[in-house]
Amino acid sequence: MEFKQLESFLAVVKTKSFSKAAEQLFLTQPAVTSNLKKLERELGAILVNRKAKEISLTKDGEHFLPLAVDLINRRDQAKNRICPASSELGGILEISASTIPEQFLLPPILRDFCLQYPNIRLSIRHMDSQQVLNSIQSGHQNMGVTGNKQKQDGLDYLDFYEDRLVLATPPDMKLSDDNHVSIHDLAGKNLILRETGSGTRKRLEDSLANQGIDLSLFGAIHVVESNETIKKMVSLGMGISFLSNISVMDEQAMNLITIYDLLDIPVDRVYSLVHTTYRCLSPEEEAFKIFVKTSKTNN
Repeated sequence: MEFKQLESFLAVVKTKSFSKAAEQLFLTQPAVTSNLKKLERELGAILVNRKAKEISLTKDGEHFLPLAVDLINRRDQAKNRICPASSELGGILEISASTIPEQFLLPPILRDFCLQYPNIRLSIRHMDSQQVLNSIQSGHQNMGVTGNKQKQDGLDYLDFYEDRLVLATPPDMKLSDDNHVSIHDLAGKNLILRETGSGTRKRLEDSLANQGIDLSLFGAIHVVESNETIKKMVSLGMGISFLSNISVMDEQAMNLITIYDLLDIPVDRVYSLVHTTYRCLSPEEEAFKIFVKTSKTNN
């Protein structure tokens, strides 16, 4: 088994294309195909489905994927530790992120990180919080950022930003004089929610459930995947919503929506860098983990 075979396999998986994998690796397409066939012969298993329109992993491929990632990362970590002067970090940092950290938390962190490591290239994938965790557990990614913590084997969390859920209402909806409301003041009001799998929605539903309250308290419930669309709908008077405070600061400052704090349900939430403990991190991933740990941001 050779590293070039593993690299070809991983490139095909990530790009879902032999031609794109060849471009990424600066090889010819026949060379990538040959590398993958040799790997499959050595393993005695077919790793990639080639007949469908879109390339996908077989069951054996799914099992082998995290092992291949681990082998490549261990190679790169060994090179980085033994010859640090000649192995300046310049690979790809791949991170999956849910909506709020992708839009509001990661950009300034990544800016500062890239100033320190100018040769690292970024690949940021948007997923909902549950998809981030599933992707890491399945071996498709090693690292992500999410506001949804779940105790699962193989996942480690590094908390780095504290936030809270707030009630967002249309600018002309007056609920109190001191910007604090009870959850029961909202009975019958139309609610705009993120989709199932969203960390924001899970935090809200968990908080309500702890108080013996469910979504039947509200009137019509609209489900919208886009955080920006929800804010626009609220500003147009289509309903209320519960959103991360960091995501509505600009709209509040422009008087497009009104923000209230909730009196009777816990609304604190923490955003975390989550990574696998089952596989070795790449040098770029390890560097980003250390960077976030030593430069935690709190509002």
